[in-house]
Amino acid sequence: MKFLHIGLPKTGTTYLQKKIFPKIAEIKNILYYEKKDSLKKAIDEHVEKIYCGDEIKKISLPDKIIISNENLICDFPSFSRLEEYAEKNLIAFGKDCKILITIRNPIEYLSSVCNQALKSHIVSPENFFLEDKVYFKNYKNIHFQINRYNIYKIYDLYKKKFNEVNILKFE
Repeated sequence: MKFLHIGLPKTGTTYLQKKIFPKIAEIKNILYYEKKDSLKKAIDEHVEKIYCGDEIKKISLPDKIIISNENLICDFPSFSRLEEYAEKNLIAFGKDCKILITIRNPIEYLSSVCNQALKSHIVSPENFFLEDKVYFKNYKNIHFQINRYNIYKIYDLYKKKFNEVNILKFE
């Protein structure tokens, strides 16, 4: 079983990565990718290649593995390259890899995303949630593209490419 958790960020991903997935891997005798430096490095390089628009190659994985990296889902927070990320994940991991997408109540999710950006002084509140035409005028700053955040689209996109896609609600 190849199991790939792709996020969304702010949906309990850190807790899953630090507490839950390593324990599941231990109990089920499955490799958790962070326990093997070469696999962690390969996944980190894959994320970087997607982000930079580089060519992607298949990643050699053991038959039983859990991978979790919320940066695999999209170019968060813009959500502008969802299709590209999905296609490149398909190339790297194969259609038999089981996908897990974690989601959260939209109001709580957007509040959490915005609060983190504001606490980090990344952007001002009035310039964080923007639409496409405004976003691209201000591309130098980080913005959440509210009109592109659509969990149904994300699910459908992955369902078309992978044999099994599951949703886990944060709540």
